[in-house]
Amino acid sequence: MEQKNNAGALPEDKKKSRRAVLLFALILLCSLLLGVALGLGIAASEKNGLDLAALFRSAGEAFASAAWLVNLLAWAAALLLCGLLHRNAKKRLAAWDGEDEDASERIDTILSASLAASNTALFIDLLCIASSACSVRNIPSLPLFLFGLGTELLGLLLGTALQNTSVKLAKRLYPEKRGELLSPRFQKEWLASMDEAEIAQTHAAAFASFRTMRAAFPVAWVVCVFAGLAADVGFFPGLVVTLLWAAASMSYMLSARRLGLRGKERKNERNSPKTD
Repeated sequence: MEQKNNAGALPEDKKKSRRAVLLFALILLCSLLLGVALGLGIAASEKNGLDLAALFRSAGEAFASAAWLVNLLAWAAALLLCGLLHRNAKKRLAAWDGEDEDASERIDTILSASLAASNTALFIDLLCIASSACSVRNIPSLPLFLFGLGTELLGLLLGTALQNTSVKLAKRLYPEKRGELLSPRFQKEWLASMDEAEIAQTHAAAFASFRTMRAAFPVAWVVCVFAGLAADVGFFPGLVVTLLWAAASMSYMLSARRLGLRGKERKNERNSPKTD
């Protein structure tokens, strides 16, 4: 029999464990019902003559034909926004006395916004490249395809240039920062130049990103599975998501284990008796 406290109630940790199990079971049941509903909907639509695979292909071809325009608009917006933000940051840096923390915080916010804008355009560019690559077998116009692919590749260079400008301005704001964006050792050198507070903030942000991806990977996996049912895309998208999901989870567990062992080694070294 389960142990109870004096009032005859289960301990609090037992209650939390049961609530977690019930919630997990409820999520599984809802997911199962949703899957059955989607499966029946796909079967019914195909029975009524709706070719979902052809619909998805048409949508993909339509986006591929306009990808170059989407890419140009994205980079035009990013170039304009980043240009204005960089100009504002340079003016504030020129007027900064090196001690006003509020002013430095505003400059840091401006540079973060610039990085966000260039990153957004970069992801749109990568999506356009993927779309162009998938439509290479059904090119409606070779000159237009080459033009679009050229603008997409140039967009990668433009994104690198915009981010490099943001990094250089950040190094003016924080002279202790080290590392060149184009160097393969940039992240390692940049991290080595951080103080303890910045390192703790980076670790917290990394863990928040890990939690986000823990929620995103299952959703992406389900989408890939049902895309395989509805659009006959095969199992490859689901395989890629599964491998990325496994890589993220395993790298986190292995890193945590390795860091734990290092912490124990340092603790043992501190506690070991010193000999003359």
